Amino acid sequence: MKQPIRPAFYKQVGESVVPISWVEAQPLLADYRNRALACDTCPSRHRVSTSFLVFDHSYFGPKPVLYNTIVTEPSGAERIAGRYATRAEAEQGHQEVLALVSLVAASGLEPPT
Repeated sequence: MKQPIRPAFYKQVGESVVPISWVEAQPLLADYRNRALACDTCPSRHRVSTSFLVFDHSYFGPKPVLYNTIVTEPSGAERIAGRYATRAEAEQGHQEVLALVSLVAASGLEPPT
């Protein structure tokens, strides 16, 4: 049985996301500031940021992955720390990654690279 093709691009409407066309996605992709959900800098100078991605990063998964959390090291190197399907998951994931990075840095260790 053939699976229906899932939309590739989305926009946030309140707490929900709705499918949009490629043309409608272009201005959203160009405007990171309006897609950022949270950005925090730890005392270790590691930055934890979570944003809305606009296009589905799941490809073949059971549901769209539309948010991610990135940890940026003081050197500028970036690591994806989590990907999420919903805004609620992304907000919770951001807090968990922030707590982990802060804990590791407070212990005197460098977060893994």
